Amino acid sequence: MPSIFNKILAPLRKNSLQHLLANMGHMVFENVLKLFVGFFVSIWVARELGPERFGHFNYVISFCTLFAPFFVMGVDDLQTKELVEKPKETDEIMANILAIKILGGIIGITFCIGISQFLQIEIDSILPLIYLYSLFQFSKIFDVINTWFLSQIKAKTVTVGRNIILILSAGLKAYCLLTQKDWNFFVYISCFDLAALGFFYLLAYRLEGKVLKPTLMTSKKMKTYFRTCLPLFMILLFTMAIAKIDHLMIQDFLGSTELGKYSAAVKLVDLWHFIPIAIVSTLFPRLIAANQVSISRYQNHKLTILSLMFWSGTIFALVVSLLSSPIINLLYGQKYLGSDEILKCYAWLAIFVFLTFVRVKIFLMQNRTYDGVLLLSIILVHNVLFNYLLIPRYGTKGAVIASIAAYLAADILLSIFHKNLRESFKDIFRATVHPLEKIRN
Repeated sequence: MPSIFNKILAPLRKNSLQHLLANMGHMVFENVLKLFVGFFVSIWVARELGPERFGHFNYVISFCTLFAPFFVMGVDDLQTKELVEKPKETDEIMANILAIKILGGIIGITFCIGISQFLQIEIDSILPLIYLYSLFQFSKIFDVINTWFLSQIKAKTVTVGRNIILILSAGLKAYCLLTQKDWNFFVYISCFDLAALGFFYLLAYRLEGKVLKPTLMTSKKMKTYFRTCLPLFMILLFTMAIAKIDHLMIQDFLGSTELGKYSAAVKLVDLWHFIPIAIVSTLFPRLIAANQVSISRYQNHKLTILSLMFWSGTIFALVVSLLSSPIINLLYGQKYLGSDEILKCYAWLAIFVFLTFVRVKIFLMQNRTYDGVLLLSIILVHNVLFNYLLIPRYGTKGAVIASIAAYLAADILLSIFHKNLRESFKDIFRATVHPLEKIRN
């Protein structure tokens, strides 16, 4: 009976090395295109709209994105594993994963629209746009098809489609900017992006000779999948909440103009989050392999990854701190005066984000999923508390300080009361001097 390892490798044996490299090439090209197009278009949009209208736009997107995990449900990795190991059950797997996402999507839309009723809105047009965008987010459920393509090593099909939609979206935004359309048109374009992507996934799946068959879902299989992915869903939900809660609280306390300036700085930092993702994607397989060999080798690889996170984040923060004023003036202009100070502070937050990202990945690898859930939930609680205390007094800089303080407070608190997380916290300190130990040895 073939092992699971052989089953996972089976699709690779059916494909030539040339096909695999081409598959990776399409994915790399898509990410590079997305980085450059997203960078230039987002800056252009921010410059033309100005801080206040850019703040309105970001508030709608940030609030709705807070509920995006409900449309994902943390099932993508589970779906890939099931499709690779049980290719004959593809239709049943797809039906049950889709059913979970449909249920999650309905709950997400309900929460989004329901909670929005309690918001303090500056202008009347924001609330209908929240309703609209939250409904279009339902198209995310068809990511189930994207996961199928990736599991079959057919990235070319979906990446070409996504690139076409990205370019169309950029063209629509350029048209709106040149014709001086108001900020709400950019929400409509964001809705178009979601709908077009969902439609494309359905079309591409149909061209492969396949259709989704919801009638094949079973309550028993759904419950099994849901129990498996629940902690991953919680991790996604808390991660998204940590990333977006400051935007909502800035809007509530300070208004759209300050949110616009804050969002402009945040977008510049977020664009470079591909650095930790690239490092982890490259080195994490070695960490998994080292864990099967010896504790000392595993510890060495773990500290190497954490050290790269810490020092790459530190170097990034230093460079951005020194160049924040010319960067903001060059990219955004005088309208965003004050964003340079936000950028300078927010760059240092990247260190904590990078380190937490790796530590949660390690928890997942060790089947300590609920340690990751606990860490992120405590960070979120502290983040909300500190934002509530610091934003009214220190403005947008207070939001950044609150986020940094939340990461520190959560780690200190859990290192006192939680033995497993205490060791994880100590690893951060070991990682900071790990390069010196390597040189000395």
